[in-house]
Amino acid sequence: MRYAPPPSSNAAWGGVLLVYFSTHGHTATVATRIAEGLRAEGLVVDLRDVADAGDVDPVRHDVVVVGASLHREPDRDEIVGWVMTHRLALADRPTALFSVALSDSGRGDESQAALQRSLRDFMAQTGWSPDRSVAFSGALEHQHDDRGRDPVERFADELALLAAVPAAA
Repeated sequence: MRYAPPPSSNAAWGGVLLVYFSTHGHTATVATRIAEGLRAEGLVVDLRDVADAGDVDPVRHDVVVVGASLHREPDRDEIVGWVMTHRLALADRPTALFSVALSDSGRGDESQAALQRSLRDFMAQTGWSPDRSVAFSGALEHQHDDRGRDPVERFADELALLAAVPAAA
């Protein structure tokens, strides 16, 4: 059941919250592209670096997306802490998780398996199971589908659908 704001609440409500942690800027770039894609679909997006997300309340958003560079485990404490702090709110609405490893070496089977393990480890560590998860790797601008979309654009499309489908009451 999706959380509903109290009837007396005058605070802003709805849209997509996209919180990310970026070590070298790649995850921030992907998060910005996802936010742009969602905005192009007419959705309101609150895009936050986890370092600036202390005052944000995920309960006030319809969908929450978390992004991180999960292959660098020691660097991810901030995003792990944010997810664990907000785990109950995340369990009550549609959510998604993405990880970024932007190197060409990330496209091999062994690297993909490692990225998928990182996603599973993150979910186990935080106790959070998002509705959607994806690991981006390699040169994304060179990976297009038959409609000319790269993996980030396809993920933004999936998130727009996730936001459009009402939660069961």
